[in-house]
This record gives sequence, C-alpha cells and structure tokens, in this order.
Amino acid sequence: MRVLTCLTDEHHLGLVALAALICLLGSFVTTGLLRRIRENGGLSRLSWLFLGAVAGGATIWCTHFVAMIAYRPGVETAYEPMLTGVSLAVAILGVGLALATASMRRRFAVEAGGALFG
Repeated sequence: MRVLTCLTDEHHLGLVALAALICLLGSFVTTGLLRRIRENGGLSRLSWLFLGAVAGGATIWCTHFVAMIAYRPGVETAYEPMLTGVSLAVAILGVGLALATASMRRRFAVEAGGALFG
C-alpha cells in the first residue's frame, strides 16, 4: 500500500499523467522512426537513426524528469544542470545504440536491440 499512498499523497497527479502521456506519444514516434531506419540505407539510414536516437532519448529523459518534478518529498530539491544535461546525452546515446542494433539485418537483431533499449 506504500506505493499507492506515495503516488496519491506525494505526487502531483497532473504531472504524473503528463509524464505518462509523454511516454506514450514518444514511444509511438520512436517506433515509427525505427521502421524508417530499417527501411532505408546509407546516409538516409544514418539520418533516421540520429532522429530516432534523439526522439527516443528525449522521450525517456522527459518522462523521467517530469515524473521527478511531480514528486513532492516535503523538502526543497534542486537539480545540477551539468548532470541533467549529461543524463540526456546518455539517454540519447543508449537509444541510438539500441536502434542501430535493432535495425541490423541479422537474426535476433530486433530482440537484442529491445534488450539494449530496456
């Protein structure tokens, strides 16, 4: 029950809903971009891969950041701008690696990309 009371008592539910919406919409966009990556080759593929990495990484980062802002622990909190930016870069690089792996024309590439993404 602690999880339920933490969610209802210590979170701004509107921001939690916004985080869920960002996650849902970003997932649809990233999935569509993976399809584009798999359909194209050469420089076009790299362009779609870049867009997919940015879209997927930004989705992960924004979902998490909005959910963190929704949390009201009862004490003042602050975020370090440099580490916040680094966390965005890590998300983008991780998604880029996952999408590149998932778009390979090899057996179990999609599964391996999904495991990396997760």
